[in-house]
Amino acid sequence: TTRRVGSDLTPRERDVLALGWSPAKVRAAVSAGRLARPHRGVLTTPDWAAPTARSALLVVAPTAAISHESAALEHGIWLPRTPGPLHHVTVRGAADRVEHGVRVHGSRLPEDFVEDRGGARITTIARTAMDCARGRSLPDTLIVLDSAARLLAQRTLDVDASALRAPEVRE
Repeated sequence: TTRRVGSDLTPRERDVLALGWSPAKVRAAVSAGRLARPHRGVLTTPDWAAPTARSALLVVAPTAAISHESAALEHGIWLPRTPGPLHHVTVRGAADRVEHGVRVHGSRLPEDFVEDRGGARITTIARTAMDCARGRSLPDTLIVLDSAARLLAQRTLDVDASALRAPEVRE
C-alpha cells in the first residue's frame, strides 16, 4: 500500500514489509540502487530519491502540514536566504524536534490555516508568511511579508478578472 502525497504514490517501508518483503530484501534493494530511502521509513525509486517536504510528511503524523520555509518554497514566497537542508512541517500538539532531516514544529495549528495543495497539506500563504517572519530582522521580515502580500493580491486579482469575463454566448 502507499500513501498519496502530491502527485506521486510513495510507499512507506512498513507497508512494503506488510506485503511480504523481508527487511533483508528491502536492504538489498536499497544497496543495489533499485530502491532509495529519502527519509527514514520511506521508500521510493532512485529517480525520486531527493528528500522533499512532501516525502517528509510521510515520516510524521497524518495531520502534519508543510510549513515555514518549506511551505514558502511551495507557495513561491521570497525568502531572504536559501533555506537549510531541513524540511519543515507543523503538527498540532507535537513536541518541537528534528529527526531524519525533518524539523517538526509543534503548534496549535487551526485547520483554517491549512490547505490542500496537490494532495499535500500545507499552511496557507498568510500563516506561512507569519511563520517565516517570526524572529527575523525587520528587513528580512519585510521581504517575506511583501512577497506574501503580492501573492495574495495576485490571487485576488485573478479571481476578480475571471468574474469580469463576459460569459460565452451560444447560438
